[in-house]
Parts: sequence; structure tokens; C-alpha cells
Amino acid sequence: MILFMFLAVEKRNLRLTFRSLQMMGLGAGNFFHLKCFAMNLQIHTVHFVADAKLIEYVSRKAAKLNTFHDALIKVEVFLKLDNVVHHIKDKVVEIKVHVPRYDFFAKSSTKQFEESFDKAMDSMINQLRRRKEKQAA
Repeated sequence: MILFMFLAVEKRNLRLTFRSLQMMGLGAGNFFHLKCFAMNLQIHTVHFVADAKLIEYVSRKAAKLNTFHDALIKVEVFLKLDNVVHHIKDKVVEIKVHVPRYDFFAKSSTKQFEESFDKAMDSMINQLRRRKEKQAA
């Protein structure tokens, strides 16, 4: 059994060509066409410092997006405080997902970051599913 480990160089998709496989000692009978997309997760907090629990919660949940689309390139999560005259009104979460040839966006606003993130994730999952179904049809 041969295991390949890919490191995402500048977060671009990586491909092994037939020539590079031959150079590694794999003959034509063992030809594989491997395509690897590396997901880059970026979490931005606007005008506040998030605690480690919130960052861990967001990163753990965002990692599950790989199950809904095979070619995620970049996921950006923006955590913001919605201020109205120096009083914090709501917590706003924006999620941007970049896949080849498409960008998806979801936004939610509630009293807690976790709830806002869950609502935005549900919306993002629905968008990814619809797009994948449309491509399959």
C-alpha cells in the first residue's frame, strides 16, 4: 500500500502527473490521477479578541464543510459585534466559502456567536448541497 502525503503549497490544488509518478518508481500499471484541494480556514474577529473556546468551536464546525463539497479552497469566517450607540446589540457571523469557479456567502445575527455561527453554517450547507445537486444534474 502506497501512501502519499500532500502539503498545500500556497493553498493551490496539487496534481501528480504521469511523468512525476514514473519518476517515483510507479509504472503504468500503478497509475493514479490524484487531485488534492487544501482547505484554508481563516477566522477574523472584528474589533474584539475572541477566546480560545470560540475559535476552537468555529474551526471544529467549519472543518465539517469538507463533507459537503470536495473542492473547498478557502473558508473565511468573520465574527463581528453589532454596536448601536456604544451598546452591543447583536453578534454577527459571516461565512465566505471559495470553491473553483464559485463563491458562497452566508450571514447571521443573534445574541450569541455560537447560535449565529450555527445558523450561518446551516445556510452555507444548504447552498453547497444545492450547488452540488445542480452540478450532478
